[in-house]
Amino acid sequence: MAAETAPQPSTTPVPLLIADGQRVVFLGDSITGAGWSEPGGYVRLVVSGLGTLGVKITPLPAGVGGNTSDDMLKRLDKDVLSKRPDWMLLSCGVNDVWSRKIDLETFKSNITAIVDQAHAAGIHVMLLTPTPIYETVQSEFSRLADYAAWMIRFAEERKIPLADEHAAFQAYFKTQPPDKTHRILTMDGVHANPDGQQVLARCVLATIGVTEAQSAKITETWAAAPDGATISAHINIYASAPVVQAQKDMLEHLAQQHRQELPIFLRGVLMAATRDAMVAQGDLATVDDDGIRRMITPIFRQKIALLAPVVQGATVATPTVEVAAKFQFRAMTTVSIPQYERLKKVARARQSTSEQVVLGIFLNSVRDALKTYEDVRDMHEDHISAKGAPLFKEAINGLIAQALPSLP
Repeated sequence: MAAETAPQPSTTPVPLLIADGQRVVFLGDSITGAGWSEPGGYVRLVVSGLGTLGVKITPLPAGVGGNTSDDMLKRLDKDVLSKRPDWMLLSCGVNDVWSRKIDLETFKSNITAIVDQAHAAGIHVMLLTPTPIYETVQSEFSRLADYAAWMIRFAEERKIPLADEHAAFQAYFKTQPPDKTHRILTMDGVHANPDGQQVLARCVLATIGVTEAQSAKITETWAAAPDGATISAHINIYASAPVVQAQKDMLEHLAQQHRQELPIFLRGVLMAATRDAMVAQGDLATVDDDGIRRMITPIFRQKIALLAPVVQGATVATPTVEVAAKFQFRAMTTVSIPQYERLKKVARARQSTSEQVVLGIFLNSVRDALKTYEDVRDMHEDHISAKGAPLFKEAINGLIAQALPSLP
């Protein structure tokens, strides 16, 4: 009698949760918004990954920056229900905690209402837990873990598929050496960098039912794309100065002479202070966000004092008011995922991180853009950002070219 053979595991892939031809809404905040607007964003990676497996979906991006669960509930009908999708992937929680606006009980109520309304409309739901705020930093924002834990319990009770992005990020952090910048998977502590986008996408795809073998095939597709990784940087420039009321009145008068509102006039002063600080510093490769602001603030205050000298007779006891200005510079370029890996090699060789290296390149490109003008007081930050964009791209590409195979 022939010996019995052990049953062999099936090689037939389990059907994916999301099927070919289905319409999928990606509801979320700025993380989801960037997931679609950036060529290497996680939403686009999920769409292309499924496409590699022959599953062509119609993505309906609905990520709005700054949104909390309150905001998403309010726009649910317009951005989800009215679209009549087959699926809704809901990513929520970061702004509920970061903005300090939505407590856990309100969050629970909002998410429950969103899910109930979607189910009532015949829409399948997948939940995505929120990614950590400031990565490994322990702070008041660490309570976001409680929001993620509740989502897990809620998904289990309702038998809803859940992509535990919070856990995926935490697991990745444990595989990496300590990073004092806390920018392992993000470019600013919150918004995903290319590595973070891939972690987000892989977690969603695994929840949909993608196997390891299928994931390897998807990775090849991602690597072949010339724009599979989006490298972006931004910095918020802010400075304030304490003045007496008479000084503020003088500034108001000067603004009127320039036919400007005071906030616009002050922004011009801050732009000039930023130019002076960056040019005086020279190489900004190792300067961080806080360092830039520390450099700019005293120069901003000096300029304010020159424009509106302290009124004779005013004393330190005189009540003061504050004048302030702010704006943001930003830049973005795309490279392939293998090129991004080479950039990380260069950063490691410099005993730095890709995010710090990118920030340094970005700050130097902004400095060089500002240097082309003698007077920048009437320059808008978008104009300077646009002027620096090709410099940023050229420097990124040049750095990638330095990544020889011998680099570890």
